[in-house]
Amino acid sequence: MATRQSLTDYMDSLGPVKGFKPEPYVCPEADTLTMYFENTSSFAERVDNELTVFKSFETRELVGFELKNILPKMKELANMIHVTATTPKVHIKLLLLICLAERKENREPYEGLVEKSSEFNDAQVPVLV
Repeated sequence: MATRQSLTDYMDSLGPVKGFKPEPYVCPEADTLTMYFENTSSFAERVDNELTVFKSFETRELVGFELKNILPKMKELANMIHVTATTPKVHIKLLLLICLAERKENREPYEGLVEKSSEFNDAQVPVLV
């Protein structure tokens, strides 16, 4: 007979929490790119039809983002760099620069993301074609 364990006991049995690692996530089904720079409580702020930024409740600083309609941009990037099956991942900054180049107005949030993404050398995503 299996013993019942409370959720708290189970969570304690998993050991110490591992450190947070900022990683971008591409969801092809939703056509989105999401990334959190920090593991902190945050709220969403819609910038436009494609960009939502996440800001810290405490400091109101940028802690993440979600970008919609990312797959066409990834295909454009793949065409520009002649993607092959062995092409390594690309830094998220390249995708953000493509998004920034498309903006005629309200560019500040995109510029902030480009700047923030520069702090994360491991922030790479595979180029989906």
